[in-house]
Amino acid sequence: MTRSLISMPGETVDGGFDVLQLRRRIDDIDQSIIDLIRTRKEISRQVQRTPTDVGGPRVEPVREADITNNYHVPFGDAGSALAAALLQICRG
Repeated sequence: MTRSLISMPGETVDGGFDVLQLRRRIDDIDQSIIDLIRTRKEISRQVQRTPTDVGGPRVEPVREADITNNYHVPFGDAGSALAAALLQICRG
């Protein structure tokens, strides 16, 4: 008999962890990430206001490349895509 790879809520996976409990933890982490992105977006808007108020550029390509690299190093191409999405979300 072959065991299904998809566990039902309440079932345990290797190590005895309850799948539903693990999914709830993921949901909590996702909500924390969303809250952090909202905070980042507000701070980014404040940073962007300063240069544009004095006629400077709103976006700094070198800074954005550094941010992209910070995500690329641990996560590869998916990290670069994540950084691009984050930068887009945080532009005012």
